[in-house]
Amino acid sequence: MAKAKKKGTVAWFKEKVVDAFMNSYRGLPCEVCGTTYGTCGHHYVGKGYCPRHIVTPENIIVLCIPHHGPYGKKMNPHSGCPSLYHEFEAWVKVHKPDLFEWGKAHENDTSLTMGKIPWKELYEAL
Repeated sequence: MAKAKKKGTVAWFKEKVVDAFMNSYRGLPCEVCGTTYGTCGHHYVGKGYCPRHIVTPENIIVLCIPHHGPYGKKMNPHSGCPSLYHEFEAWVKVHKPDLFEWGKAHENDTSLTMGKIPWKELYEAL
C-alpha cells in the first residue's frame, strides 16, 4: 500500500489533481468498442515518459479493460505484445488522427524542458 502524502506538499497536490483528472474519464465509452464497463483514461504519450502532459486532455484516450492492458488478445497499448501494440497505434492513426498527430508533436516534451508543473494552482482551480 502506498504511503499517504503529507497534506500541502507538492506530491499531495499532484496526487489530488491527477486523481480528479483521471476520475473524469471513468465510465465514459471506450473509444475503440463503445463499452462503458471498466473504462478509464489512457495517456497516449506515457505519463512516465512525458510527465508534463499527465493532466493534458489532448493526451487522453478512453479505453476499456481489454483495450487498455494485458488482459487478453485485443489490441492495446500495454499488451506486452509488439503486434497488438502496433495494431493499436495503427487504429489511433486512422480513427483518432488528431491524437496521433498530437502525440507525435509532443512525444519529446518533458517536465525538465517545459518548466515545473504548478500543482498547487491546478488543485486550487478544481
